[in-house]
Amino acid sequence: MNLMKKTLICLLTLVSLLSICTLCFGEELAQDRIYLEQMYEVNHIENLQKNHNALVFTLTYPGEEGEEEHTSRGEYIFFDGYIWYESDSESADLTMDSYTCGFQNSPSNGAMYYAFIDGETTYKNMVAYTEKDYVDAVALTWVEPYPGVKETVVNVTEGDGVRKIVTSSVYEDIPDDPWTTVYTVDPITMELQEIYYNFGYENGYMRYTVTYDEPYVPECVAQGIVSNGDEQTGVTIIVNPGLEDEETLNYTVAKDAYVAFNSTNPGAMYLDRELTQEIWSAPLEEDEVTVYASTHVGEW
Repeated sequence: MNLMKKTLICLLTLVSLLSICTLCFGEELAQDRIYLEQMYEVNHIENLQKNHNALVFTLTYPGEEGEEEHTSRGEYIFFDGYIWYESDSESADLTMDSYTCGFQNSPSNGAMYYAFIDGETTYKNMVAYTEKDYVDAVALTWVEPYPGVKETVVNVTEGDGVRKIVTSSVYEDIPDDPWTTVYTVDPITMELQEIYYNFGYENGYMRYTVTYDEPYVPECVAQGIVSNGDEQTGVTIIVNPGLEDEETLNYTVAKDAYVAFNSTNPGAMYLDRELTQEIWSAPLEEDEVTVYASTHVGEW
């Protein structure tokens, strides 16, 4: 075999090896992306509802300089086919307690409730949703791909009974401010055990630890605060009046609450059935009030 033939064979062998390595590397990256997509799919709230009666998380984040870490808790309770969301926390300066709750026990009364207690003052807020939009709103409070964020898998490792998916994320319109996320999941079920966010600056982190099936408060605290008071108002919201997707929502809230309407479409609320007098909050002076809303205001 002459020198030229030997050289050609060596070059062809090298090209083949490089091609094989490139294919393997590509498959590894593709599998990493599959792991991330599986994680999102398995941990979507509606899918967790099929296998659990509750998801409970503890959020840990830095305190002020020299202070201990702060913690807050939250949970999703799956009750008679409905999803409740509960979260409570203290403000960073410890002057205000806040409670957030997603509550629904019939298709026509899904809403997010927010209560803030500052000394002797309590702020009561409710945001009403249609049946479908309520589920979407609750799902967005947990692990969901966020619009406008590009997330890239950096690494996937497995050991000690867990799988860790490491990603780098960035807002597409702010490309110079990335952050890192580490999702720790069960390698068989892909259910989350921990989420760790590192924002790339000193004390710039948040950590969620996750358990299942043991709710710590089997009720929605914020819903109770917003709905109750010395005086109450029955609120009816007729959504998309006169259209095929018309829907009627019914609530009872304290007269000193703030009541708004929202939609993923987005939406708006009105005083009149003709949808000409837009309002930000329903008037609660009377014992009963009917307002109107639309989910066809426009696209984001």
